Parts: sequence; structure tokens; C-alpha cells
Amino acid sequence: MAHRLFVDEVGNADLKSSTDPNHRYLSLTGVIVDMDTYDEQMDARFRAIKLRHFNSADVIFHRRDILDKRGPFKKLKDKQAEELFNAELLLALTELSYTVITIAIDKLAHSQKYGTWQYHSYHYCLTCMLERYVKWLGFHGARGDVLAESRNRNEDEKLKAAFSRFFRSGSRFISERKRLDRLTSGELKLKKKAANINGLQMADIIASPSFRRMLCEKEGQQMIAPFGKRIAEIIMPKYHTSGGIQGIGGYGCKWLP
Repeated sequence: MAHRLFVDEVGNADLKSSTDPNHRYLSLTGVIVDMDTYDEQMDARFRAIKLRHFNSADVIFHRRDILDKRGPFKKLKDKQAEELFNAELLLALTELSYTVITIAIDKLAHSQKYGTWQYHSYHYCLTCMLERYVKWLGFHGARGDVLAESRNRNEDEKLKAAFSRFFRSGSRFISERKRLDRLTSGELKLKKKAANINGLQMADIIASPSFRRMLCEKEGQQMIAPFGKRIAEIIMPKYHTSGGIQGIGGYGCKWLP
């Protein structure tokens, strides 16, 4: 069984910005997909939606562009067109088979807790996500790799190095045997947004609603944005759990530090 973890982020890794309420948090969301059926299910479903609503499979789903109705999504300014598109996209998110992991870090709390030493926040989140991914693969008797969106050369090199360190040295929770048994590659795969990878676009669409739900729950608030709230509701049964047991805390959703 071949699987892939598609990864997207919300926020930034800069610890210096952690005192700004708008930049206090960083989260990574991973979508685990069975690659044996990816082409005929997720990829084909997204291509069909793009063709039906935008007359081109080359359209790239980016959540911010969809919400702001920019570029090819200008046609969603028409209320009926928006409702039809939203309904079909939400149905796809409901019916497709995938597993979600979201790791979020409070960068301010991280800086205050560790003082003079701080693990790079993106790499910290990535390590925690990889731990859960390897355990998920083990529970399902599967193997897989990881694909994230390329950002810039400097950040890409750092991210690849962090992934390689995990593959070589692991963490206190993941043994070498588990890593080698479950991960098919010691190299992180990176693709630009322009590559039009529908698995990455799936991660992009659900990353912010997943994080917002976690943050609202942490602060005892309710989600306001209706579209994001609906996505958050849809993915609730899609989160990674402990060996299939109900309960996503610490498994499908994890707060750091």
C-alpha cells in the first residue's frame, strides 16, 4: 500500500513575529492519501470540478484566491455560480477518502518556554507530523512518502535537511526500524504551486479551517466564517486517531509546545 502525505502551512515560522497577534501561530496540515487510487479518485475529482466550473483543468485551487474571488475565481462573484461550486467542492471533501493531521505551534509560548534555545518552529511541527504519519503507516501496514509545496531555495534546503535528519536519526518516539519500514524515501519531495498538484491543493483548502477550529476550541470561541466552518465540520471524521480509537487530541490534532 503506497501512501503520500501532502503538506501545507498556515502562518510563518518567524519567531520574531510571535508577539504580533496576527503572526503568533504556525500550523502544518498533512493530508494522507492512498496513491494506488489517487489518480482515479482525488485527482480525477478535482480535475472534473475545475473543468465543470472554470473550463480548464489547469486552474489551481488556492483557498485565499477562492475566497477573494481573484483570477479564474472571479466568476464566483455570481451568487449562483458560487453556490454550485461550493456545493460540489464540499461534496468532494466529504466523499473522498483521506486522513488529516494538523500540528499547530504557539510561537510566543514556545519562545517563552525555551528562552535561549528554540527548535525552528516549522521543523518542530514537521517532526511531530512525521512521527504521527509513521505511526499511522505502521497501524495500516503501509508505506509512504511526503510531498510539500516549495517556497524558496533557502527555505527548501532547510526543510529538506530537517526531513533528512528525521529519516536518519528519527526522534525519541520513532525508532530507526519504524522509519525504514514505513518511509519509502529519505528525501522530502517539493513541488511549486504552478505544478498543479491536486493533493497539495486539497491540503491548502483544508489547512486554514483545520487550524481555525483548533484555535477556536483552544480559546473557547466559535468559528464564524461559514465556508471554513463547514469544511472544519466535514474533516472532523477524517482526522488521524490512535489506532482507530475515537479521539483526535494528540494524534490528528496537536498543539505545541
